[in-house]
Amino acid sequence: MKSQGNEKLITRLADTAARGTLSHAYIVWGPENSDKEGLALSLAATMVCTGSQGRPCGNCRNCVKAFKNIHPDIITVEKQPDKREIYVDQIRWIISDASVLPNEADKKVYIIYQADSMNVRAQNAFLKLLEEPPSYCSFILTGTNPGSFLITIRSRCVELHAVPGKSTDNYEATDSNVYEIAGHIFDCFIKKDKLSLISEISKAEKLDKNHFPDLIDNLYMIAARALKTEQNKTERMRIYKALELLQSFTPMRSVNVGAGHIAGMLAVKLNSF
Repeated sequence: MKSQGNEKLITRLADTAARGTLSHAYIVWGPENSDKEGLALSLAATMVCTGSQGRPCGNCRNCVKAFKNIHPDIITVEKQPDKREIYVDQIRWIISDASVLPNEADKKVYIIYQADSMNVRAQNAFLKLLEEPPSYCSFILTGTNPGSFLITIRSRCVELHAVPGKSTDNYEATDSNVYEIAGHIFDCFIKKDKLSLISEISKAEKLDKNHFPDLIDNLYMIAARALKTEQNKTERMRIYKALELLQSFTPMRSVNVGAGHIAGMLAVKLNSF
């Protein structure tokens, strides 16, 4: 399920965060099915995370709000639905907003989706902000073609190439690969690989409504099997908490709670155990 290229990328980000050397500006690029948006959100959460045991911890106040898309200091900008480009007025708004201190976190993070659709005027305006950004501001640009950016913008950003995975918006799920996805999620949970866990769950969220419940069932089965063989008391308690969490999702099915909501809870809670 997880491609080698994205595994390396996720590990690299986690290591960079641990060293405290994250850049203030990134370009996350790749084809449509590379989950650039999920990676951008995980990176934004990493930038505002206050956890002490790996970032993003998925458990602190900032992470919880980030993954629910309600953090006041993670601001998203994207192309207007009826427009072909991101225009200079949108960038001017970012420049104005960037002069205001963060509300809750130490940083303000701006995610510009489809940033490679910025026209030349917009890019030139954004370049001025990149050259002299406020110390508390960071920027994440997503796109499919990094060549669309001015070279002066690219030179000021760290580029992250997202590699396509098997999970896409048109993901064709089968019993076997739903089980495979569940296995990857549980493996990340056991290894306490928080960033990879979030990435895997964001991919699983794209399963259709008929297969997402199967994912939860498979995950429960894998966890229950692991509990029988686990000897370490602390690890047994972690797995038991995971089983309780998965069981709590059962009544949500009867009221048709969306996969996105359950996936968000799954990511935050599993990373807190």
